[in-house]
Amino acid sequence: MKTILTSALFVFLLSGLSAKGQINEECITKMGAVFQRSICSDIENNKAALIKFQLQKKSGKEKLGELLEWTKENFYCIRCAEEPGFTGGSMLRRAVYEDAMSVVFFFAYDANVHLNFVEADERTILDWLRDDTEKFFDAAFETENLRDKEQMLKQITINQKYFNILRQQGGKFRHEIGQF
Repeated sequence: MKTILTSALFVFLLSGLSAKGQINEECITKMGAVFQRSICSDIENNKAALIKFQLQKKSGKEKLGELLEWTKENFYCIRCAEEPGFTGGSMLRRAVYEDAMSVVFFFAYDANVHLNFVEADERTILDWLRDDTEKFFDAAFETENLRDKEQMLKQITINQKYFNILRQQGGKFRHEIGQF
């Protein structure tokens, strides 16, 4: 049993996360800032094939199975920078922010990335979605501009769609995974 736990911890550490679930800065540095900016900006095009190509180029993996495994192991090492309207975070967070459904499906279903890691802001993807949805919900009731209200209500619907997808795939809130 001890060997299994030690092996699991080793694999977890290799995946870019510390034992506490925090992102390993060395892991992020090895990906390079130019690559990270490029892939994060391409997410908004909602072209999973383009994202796969960039990951394939970076990883050097030719076979799809090897690429998916590499992506799963290194997913946490690629960070998308903060921009106006976006608080920064993982590629999955960026894909949800950009409403890039095919990219979300690639990460959640094809690469089967770990959906419950705690990002630098101490939130999982579901925590982030909940907070973002609450922000739009509150703002929708505070504004009197009907066009703004319509856009905010649309964003709430989009967030709910992703929440349901990620929850179904095993996404959890931070308090549900016991990391405080």
